[in-house]
Amino acid sequence: MVFLVGGLGATMWMQNKRFESESKMKDLTSPQQIQKISESLSPSDFTNYPIGQIIPLDEDSKLVRFVLSKQGEPLRLNLNKTISKVNILDPRNNDENSTKYVQEFYPINACDTVGFLDILVSKKEQPDLFKSKTGMSFGIQGPFESEFQYDKKENKSPSITLVAQDVEHGISPSFQLMSEILVNSQGNKSNQPKIHLYYIVSKSNYLLRQSLDDLKIPFQGKLEVTTIMNKGDKKPWEALSENLHNIEKLRQNSTSGCPIIICGTKDFESNMKSHLSKHDISSITLQKDQ
Repeated sequence: MVFLVGGLGATMWMQNKRFESESKMKDLTSPQQIQKISESLSPSDFTNYPIGQIIPLDEDSKLVRFVLSKQGEPLRLNLNKTISKVNILDPRNNDENSTKYVQEFYPINACDTVGFLDILVSKKEQPDLFKSKTGMSFGIQGPFESEFQYDKKENKSPSITLVAQDVEHGISPSFQLMSEILVNSQGNKSNQPKIHLYYIVSKSNYLLRQSLDDLKIPFQGKLEVTTIMNKGDKKPWEALSENLHNIEKLRQNSTSGCPIIICGTKDFESNMKSHLSKHDISSITLQKDQ
C-alpha cells in the first residue's frame, strides 16, 4: 500500500487529490468502502503514528503529515463531526509513558480521510514539535469535539462565516471545515453552504496563504476570503470593524440565522465575541469557557 507520493505541494486540497490519484487509495474512497476501514484514533488512549512528510510553508511554519496505518493497512481518520481536534504528545516527554506535555491541534483534513493526518505546526506556538523530523513517531489521541459541529445532512443554512486569527487554532479549524464542506461534500451540493472567511493577519506572508489562494480556484462562488491586515497597536476586533461593510455583512448573516464561528486563541475568541455582540452580532466560539 502506497501512503505518500513525492512532489506534493503546500496546498492541502491539491495534496489530497494527488495523493488519492497516484496511490491505491483511490480504490478505497467510496463512502461504503471508507466506513469499513478501521478507525485510527481513540479519545481514551494515545496511539503512536510516524511523521511521513514535512513541508515547510515559510521560515516559521510547517505542514506535518502523519501516516495512519497498522501492519501495512491504512486507517481512517475518524473525526466525529467537524470541527474536531486531537492531542499530540510533545517531544518534551522524556519517558515514553509520560503524558505530561500535550499539544492540541485541529487536523487540516475532512472527516474520514484515509491513511494520513495533517497538522500545521508553528515555530512560535509549538517550538519543540517544530524541530521534529520525518520518521519520528508521536502519540495521538482523539478526536474531541469543539463547540461547533457541522452536519452536512441536516444543514439548512445557505452560508457559514468564519472569523479566524492567523495562528494554528485560527486557520487550522477553518481549513478543516472548508475541507469537509467544499471537498468531502461535493456529491451533496443541494444544501452545500457558501463559506466566507474573514482572516485577520499580522503579516503579508500569513499562514496557509497559498493554500487558500489555490482553494478558491476550483470552488469559485462557494468560497470567499476577506483578508484583514492588522498592524500596529490595533486589536484584531478593531481591525475587523474598521470596514463598516464587514460589520454590516456579519450582522445580516447573524440576523438570518447563518452561523458565525470565531477561531483563534481563547483571548481572541472571547474578545471578538464580546466585540461582535456590541454590534448585535451573535457568534460561536470553538473553545469552551468563553
